[in-house]
Amino acid sequence: MAKKIFKNDKGRIAGYLRILANHMGLRDWTIVVSDKDPDNPDAEACAIVTYGTKYIAIRFDPDWASSSERDFQHACVHELLHAHFAPMQWAIQNAELPLGSTAYHILRASHHDALEVALDAIASEWSATLPLPYHKDEL
Repeated sequence: MAKKIFKNDKGRIAGYLRILANHMGLRDWTIVVSDKDPDNPDAEACAIVTYGTKYIAIRFDPDWASSSERDFQHACVHELLHAHFAPMQWAIQNAELPLGSTAYHILRASHHDALEVALDAIASEWSATLPLPYHKDEL
């Protein structure tokens, strides 16, 4: 059975995200744990990067606390990677007017799918080199 990570302690999650972010080249980013659920009900987490800033809000599925340490770590690394790739998404958004609605939506959906697969692969490898989350009973 999986441990309950941080026992739903938002402050500890934010602290863990900061530790990871510092290892991932995101030292100058503001990272917050959102109280909202992910936009996609099937997602374990999602990241919202504010356009033109170094601000990312991460939303976790309400059942995140039942994840294993490695699964939670992987989800955190995956979501933090969105900070590095947000400018690519903004560039795709700039193509909507010149491409037209149909072509833009095809490009956007294809880019999103490819990005998620790439982030998942990168997160799998990178997370293996990063610290696991701390538990209250280990502090």
